[in-house]
Amino acid sequence: MSNTSSKRSFNEQMRELFRNKIVIAIAGIIFGIILIVHAAAAVDALVRILGAILLVASAVYLIRYFMQKETKQNAFVVMGIILAAAGLFFVIRPDTIVNLFPLIIGIVLILSGVSDLVHAIGLNKAKVQGALVFIVLSILVIVLGVVVLLHPGTVADMLVTVMGISLLINGALDLVILAVTKA
Repeated sequence: MSNTSSKRSFNEQMRELFRNKIVIAIAGIIFGIILIVHAAAAVDALVRILGAILLVASAVYLIRYFMQKETKQNAFVVMGIILAAAGLFFVIRPDTIVNLFPLIIGIVLILSGVSDLVHAIGLNKAKVQGALVFIVLSILVIVLGVVVLLHPGTVADMLVTVMGISLLINGALDLVILAVTKA
């Protein structure tokens, strides 16, 4: 009896897993389409959701501070205030956050590219084979960083669209795999 019930339990678990995978795949397809069609609105909504999460985290820190009986840890109230300020900023000014992200990426790419270029030039001086490839790639990273800085909105929209396409393909692939394995 135990073997039969464990077998049924396993089969039920597999069916539930299968159903969950279908729901996740369909959700990925839908979210991917939303990201592709409404990239700017989706990013705006995500930043606002992140702001709301920061506000909830702020409330947790502040509640923990006020719930302490004896020695109050000031770090809780400081973190609570910082998270509240960041959360409010994310909710009120999501456009600023969206615009800052590509700028930060652009600066990081340029700094990383310059650092890599310095190392690649050193490799070239040391006559290391393939150093020229590293020099070219480093320059390419610097150029990409400059492009991101000059066109932050376009790059952000493009990244969101690529994420949407990736979710769409992943969801469709999951559905095809599930259909093939179910058959």
